[in-house]
Amino acid sequence: MSNVYGLLNLNRDILENFALQGRLIENNVETDRILRNATRKLKAIEDRMQDDGKRPDFNLQSIEEVIEKVKREANGTNEEWALKELRLVSYYMVRLRNEQKVFDHALWLLESNWKDIFVNGLMFFLMNSWNICADNLLIGVSELVKRHLINYSGSIKRYLILKRQTDLLEKAGPVRLATILSAKNIPLEDSPTILGYKASSLSFPYFSDVIINYFKRKQEIDYDEMENIFSKHSLDRTKKLIYAYLVEKAEDSGDGNFQGAVVRSARRILGDINVSTTWSPFTGATAEDIWQLNKAKDLIIAWGARKTVDAFFDVCVQDPRRRKCWLEYVGSIMDYRIVGSTSVRTKLQSNSEVASLLKSCFIETNSRVSTTAALVLFIKDKVFVEFSDVGSLYIYNSSNRVIHDIKRKRYIDSTADLKDTSIGMAIDQYSSWSYLYYDEGRITHRGEWEDRFRRWMREKMEMRPGQKVKYSIPKPAQTDNRQRFGIERLEDEKPAPKFQAVMPKVERHESSWGVSAPSQPSLFSEEEAPIPKSSPSSESNTPHPGYRIKREIRGLQSKWVFDDTCRVMADTDGIYVHLKKNGRTYYIAPSKITKFEGCSIWLVSSYNSNKKYTVQLAIQNKLTGKSYTKIWGTIERNGSDIVFAPLNGVKVNIHTQ
Repeated sequence: MSNVYGLLNLNRDILENFALQGRLIENNVETDRILRNATRKLKAIEDRMQDDGKRPDFNLQSIEEVIEKVKREANGTNEEWALKELRLVSYYMVRLRNEQKVFDHALWLLESNWKDIFVNGLMFFLMNSWNICADNLLIGVSELVKRHLINYSGSIKRYLILKRQTDLLEKAGPVRLATILSAKNIPLEDSPTILGYKASSLSFPYFSDVIINYFKRKQEIDYDEMENIFSKHSLDRTKKLIYAYLVEKAEDSGDGNFQGAVVRSARRILGDINVSTTWSPFTGATAEDIWQLNKAKDLIIAWGARKTVDAFFDVCVQDPRRRKCWLEYVGSIMDYRIVGSTSVRTKLQSNSEVASLLKSCFIETNSRVSTTAALVLFIKDKVFVEFSDVGSLYIYNSSNRVIHDIKRKRYIDSTADLKDTSIGMAIDQYSSWSYLYYDEGRITHRGEWEDRFRRWMREKMEMRPGQKVKYSIPKPAQTDNRQRFGIERLEDEKPAPKFQAVMPKVERHESSWGVSAPSQPSLFSEEEAPIPKSSPSSESNTPHPGYRIKREIRGLQSKWVFDDTCRVMADTDGIYVHLKKNGRTYYIAPSKITKFEGCSIWLVSSYNSNKKYTVQLAIQNKLTGKSYTKIWGTIERNGSDIVFAPLNGVKVNIHTQ
C-alpha cells in the first residue's frame, strides 16, 4: 500500500496535508490584507523621498552675505564661489528680482558653475514666483532649467520626471497640466506629483492656473471639491479669478439657482462679496485680471440690487409699479442702501433673499418702531432716494450735502434727513412737445410718472430700460497669449496668419488701468482743427472738444447771452461756442443736423437764472406748425469762463480772458 503513491505518480505530502492546504486557501483574504499594508508602507516611503518643494534652512547671515556678494560681482569685482554659496543663490533668486543686472549675473554664475543640484533651488523660484515676478525673470530661469534637464543623464528619479515634463515649465504649462488632469481623470490634489513634488505642494503659486483651468473645464462645479482645494491652496489670485469666472458664467446662464450657489460658496471663501475690497486686485494682477474682478463685483452688485429692490417694494411698501420700473434699471445700479428703523430691519431679515445683504447695506435710524423706510440707489454721479410712503422720488448729485457721505454711515436720525424739500421738479413740461430736465429734483409718483422718469433717465443719464449691466471699468485691449510669459501658443489654438496688414503707428499713453489709449492734444490748443481729407463723418477726423475753429460757421445761431459775450452756433459738422470779444469759435460736440430748414437754437434759462441755460435744437413740425425740441446740453458762466456741458460729449471749459 505504501507504494501506491509512486504507482499513481502522486505527491504523498500534498495528499496527507490536504486539510492544511484547504485552510491556507481560506486565508487568502488575510494574505491580501498583508500585501495591501506593505504596499501602503512602500508608498509612504516613496512619498517621504519626494521633494516637498520647501527651501532648506540657511543661516540668515550667510544669506545676506551671499546676496551682497552677487551684487558686488555684478558691479565688477571678482569673487570666489563655493558650491554651498551658489546653491544658496539658486534658492534666493527672488531676492534679486528688482535688479535686472544682478539677476542676470546670478543666472550667468549658475550657468558657468552648473551642478544638477541647482535645479531644486531654481524650481523653488519658479513654483513660488509664477504670475508674481516679471515674465522676463521667469523666462530666464525656465530656459536655464529646461536646457539642463534636457541634457540630464543621471538617475535621480525627480530630475527624470522633470525631464519628461519640461513643457510644463513654459507659460502655458499650467494650462497643459490642467488638460492632462482632465484627460486622464487624475485628482486635482495629485497634480504636484506629476512634477515630482508631494501633494502638499499644491499651495505653490504655480498651481494657481492649474486649478483655475481645471475648474473652467468642468461642466458642473462640485463646490465641496472646490472649497476643499482652497483649504490646501489659499492664494488670493486663484480664489478671486475662479469666482470671477463663475459669477460671469452664472450671469450668462440667467439661472437664479446657479447664481445663488455661486454667491453662497463665494461668501464662505471670500467673505462679504458685496464689499468692493473683496474684489481688489491681487499681487501681479494684469489689466485683464483687474477687469474680470471689477466685472464680477459689478454683477454681484446688480444681483444684490435686484433682490433689494424686490424686497423693498414687497416688504417695506407694496408698490408693484415702482418695483417694476426700478427693475428695468438694476443693471446700472453701482451701489445701494436701505434706511429704516429696527422694526424695518427685522421685517427685512425674514426675507431670505436679502437677509445676508443687510450687514453691508442697511442704515439704521434712531427710531425703533417707525415703519417709514428709504431705498438709496447710486447710479453714475447721481443718488436716487425712494421712500416707502407715497410721495416723490428724490434725485441728487452725489456731492449734495444731504447725501454725499451716506455710504459711510451706519446710523442716521431719521429717513426725513434724506429729503431736501427745497429742490424743484427734476423735469418740467412747458409745452406739449418740450421738456426741461434738471440735474437734481423730484419726480412725484402721480399720473404717468414712469414716463417722466424714463424721459429723465434717457436725457440726463443716457440710459434706457432693460440695459445690461454696465461695468465700472472698460475692457482692456486684447493681448496675444504669448505677451506675458509666452514661449509658444497652445497646440489647439489657431496660428497667426502668415501675412498681416501693416497698421500706421499711433502714439499712445498708458491709462490709469494700464490700457493704452490714443494721446490727445490740449482741449484749448490754438491750432486750427485739421481739415478732413475724407468723409466728414469719419470719427478720426472729428475735432477734439475745445479745439479752436478758424473757418466761418454758416448755419444756425442762438441769441447772445451772458451780457452779449457769446452765442451758440451749429452747422452739419458740429456745435460751437462763439466769443464776441476776440471773435474766436470753439468746437463742442457733433450736431447730427442734416438740414437747417425749420430749425433754430433755443437757450432756455435754468431756474430763472441768467447764468445757466439749457441749449435746445428746436425743429418745426410742418403739419402742426409747432416746434419740438432736442436737448443739446447746458451752457453757463463760471467767473470769466464759459462752460458747455453737452448731453453727449465732453464738458468744455472756455477761457474768455
